[in-house]
Formats: sequence, structure tokens, C-alpha cells
Amino acid sequence: MKYFVFKIALFFFTILLSIIFLIDKRTSFFVQDFKSATGKYDIVNLGTSHGGGIKYDVINDSVFRGHGFQRAGNTLYYDLQNYKFLKPYLKKEAIVIIPLSYFSFGLDENRTDYRDPSSFVNEFYFYLPKESIYNYTHRKKVEAYLNKAKANYNSVVNERFFIREPSPASLLNIHEHVDFAVQKHRRMGDYSDSEKNVAYLGALLEDILQNNFKPVILTTPYFEGYNSQFGDVWLKANYYDFIDLILKKYDVKYLNYSNDQRISNNVNLFHNSDHLNQKGARYFSRILFQDLKDLGILKRE
Repeated sequence: MKYFVFKIALFFFTILLSIIFLIDKRTSFFVQDFKSATGKYDIVNLGTSHGGGIKYDVINDSVFRGHGFQRAGNTLYYDLQNYKFLKPYLKKEAIVIIPLSYFSFGLDENRTDYRDPSSFVNEFYFYLPKESIYNYTHRKKVEAYLNKAKANYNSVVNERFFIREPSPASLLNIHEHVDFAVQKHRRMGDYSDSEKNVAYLGALLEDILQNNFKPVILTTPYFEGYNSQFGDVWLKANYYDFIDLILKKYDVKYLNYSNDQRISNNVNLFHNSDHLNQKGARYFSRILFQDLKDLGILKRE
């Protein structure tokens, strides 16, 4: 009888170890960035994947620490929560860059516009405290871990562990991508209540300022066709009017590179219609950091 109980216990222990292995085996880069945060940062950015256009290694200083904590399609609610998580890792008077996307004010907290909303919010269960997760439940936390184990198991079985299949959008040329991206991002920008997102951004800025950090709101460069297809009317009603509200209330710098002619009309600097390639990102980052120096925000030689 004891041997039988031992075998059962060993079986369940083996299953548990397998699940733990599968959960840890393929953690997203986004989660890894937060879980591996150490020391103190001089400058960070939050925001959506558009924040990936900021490359801190162009600052030629081995002591100066900067890092991008952006996430594709992130919401302003989770920008606020991610900032709270990072606060202990920020140096005195650290710069906090908040890249905003044209759809930022139209998203709801947990991205319920996703076909599978759990695919967005589950990532936060791996590092944020429960009070930071919108509509947190213990059941959803268990599901998040089990879903991660299942996804990693499928990747191993299908021998695709180190290979990412290209998305349909990645196969489009930049002009085709304009149509795809604008349609998608307009839907996102119209999805939810903009007022609550203005409030989340306001709460984020208030906390940054109260802690004597330096906030910078930013719009990254976009390809000229992406800007023109959105149209001035939609952009004013769904984006710039809200930025104007924020700027009237808070003492914060806003840098708008969305249609910067040094970049926006040069197709060779773009990965697609709303993301820079490596060459474009490094070129833009040098411009950005020089502007921050000129404004007295970034104090480096």
C-alpha cells in the first residue's frame, strides 16, 4: 500500500514539475523584462509596440541605464500599473517616456476587443500584484498558468519552439500595410470610453510628477501614408483633442514626431507603416535624445 501511495505521489510530482517547466520554458520577452528588472534606470519608456522605436544603446554611456518596457497593444491602464511596478527601479529624477498610439484613448483595460481577451491580460498575471490586474480572480490566474503550459507544450510537440510563424500583416508591403493598419487601429481607437483613458493617463502623470520623475509624452514617427489615411478629422477627435486636455492640466512635455519629414517620407526607415526598422529606430532615437538634451530633460554630455 505504501508503495502504491508513493507511486501516485511521484506521478503527481512529475506532472507538477512538467507544468512548471512548460510555464518557464517560453516566457514572453515582455514578461521577462519586468521580472528581470534590477538596479536603477535613468530613463524608461512604457507604451505600445511603437515604443520599440526607442533604442537606448545610441546613448554612448556605459553608466547610463535606459530600457523599453513597451508591449504590443498595451492600454493606458496597464501603462499606469507597469509604471507602479517599475517605480522602485527608477533613479532620482528619472525620465519616463510615454509613447502614445493613435488608438490609445479607445482601448478598454483588458483588451476585450481581442478575439481571446485572456491572451492579452494573462501576461500580467505572471508579474503584477493582484491589486494591479483589472478584474483579477484566482481562477483566471490558474487559467493563465495552465494556458501558458499548454501553449508551450504545443510548441514543443510541433517542433516550432524556436520558430515564429510570420503573421499575414508581415507579408504586406508598406503601402498595403497602410490599409490593414489604419482599419485595425481605427476600430481599436473607437472601441471604448476615451474619458477613462484620459483619467488613467492623468493619474500616471500625477504620480510621475509627485515623485519628481520627468514625464515625456511622445508620438513616434509613422509612414506618411499611415498618417494621411487616418485623416485630420479622425485624429483630432480621437487623439489630439485628448492630448490637448492633458497638456492644459499637466506640466509635461509633448514631442510629436508622427509626421516628421526627416523620417515619415523615407520608406527605407520603416518596417511597416507604423513601425520603424532598426535603421529608422536608431536614427529617430538620436533625434529624440538630442531633443531631450536641448530641452534640458536629458542631462548627458
